[in-house]
Amino acid sequence: MIRTVSKIKDHRTAIRRVVLSGLTLCATFSLASCDKEPDFDRKQYLTVSETGNRNEPVSSLNLRLDENRDTIYVFSNVEYDCKFETSGLDKWVTVEDKGKDPRTGADIYWVNYEGLDESYERRVGSLNFSSPENYLGTFITVNQGLKTLWQDNFNWLNYGLAGYVDEGARRLDGWTAEQKNRGWVSSGDPAYLYGKVGMVRLGDEANGADMTMPQLSTIISDSVLMVRFFALAHVENSVKDGNKLKVSVLNGGIFTDGTTEKLLDVAYTDDDTSSAAIRELYVVDSEINPRTQLTRIQFSTLGLSAPNRVYIDNFFIHTLDESTLYLLEE
Repeated sequence: MIRTVSKIKDHRTAIRRVVLSGLTLCATFSLASCDKEPDFDRKQYLTVSETGNRNEPVSSLNLRLDENRDTIYVFSNVEYDCKFETSGLDKWVTVEDKGKDPRTGADIYWVNYEGLDESYERRVGSLNFSSPENYLGTFITVNQGLKTLWQDNFNWLNYGLAGYVDEGARRLDGWTAEQKNRGWVSSGDPAYLYGKVGMVRLGDEANGADMTMPQLSTIISDSVLMVRFFALAHVENSVKDGNKLKVSVLNGGIFTDGTTEKLLDVAYTDDDTSSAAIRELYVVDSEINPRTQLTRIQFSTLGLSAPNRVYIDNFFIHTLDESTLYLLEE
């Protein structure tokens, strides 16, 4: 029995020596490691940067709304593949190899991308840089577009002839109950708001009109709002109406210039490009006038010299996040 205990003690002593030797070895190794910076160039790496600085890796790209391109820099000492993936069939991003950056040694790539259609609908893809044989990979999320809070393209209206003509336009009091229940309201009795084919028109030859959007509880969102719409002034036999349009924020919220009302000059129906018809305004909170669940957008030509007929279509309310706030600076 005494011999057995002695053997156990001998074993424990031997184990202690091994452990202590190992700790000493590890401590020596650790001290040696601290004496000199590790040689990163001897390690395999694959890093993507948007700034050209290897120490500033990028995990996402937030693309502009129009057709454009961004530049990225790939730092790697191994061979790698690059491909763009998205859930849809449309490959809206292409990557173009532009050679080496003589300053940093990084591989330069142009990220070319298509512009969005008029909906600005948000889409997401991924740029994948991978070296499977080295177990290396970098995945860059690619975002383009805006989140849409609410929209109306007025395709539920179908009165008169298509296009910017008076024939057959139907005044609000002649709309169906279902159309009135869409929530757009107009003041006056009668109200001179007219329905056309896929659009509305404010006013007629002798009268102005207003229209106020439906109540939308989610408009109280903390995000900055982009109010986007299509507006054109009437032209008949080469004679142009007035082209003024008042846009107001009602019941809370302000435009970025601190006002709650803007008087715009809109393009005419005979202008060469439809892009001239698109208007964008931004609505934010203020301490004394925050947005509420009753906040609404109103269009009006009331009080303006008639005729001042204006067509409204493709109304959107988008929310801006950190990836799209740059739009406020333009």
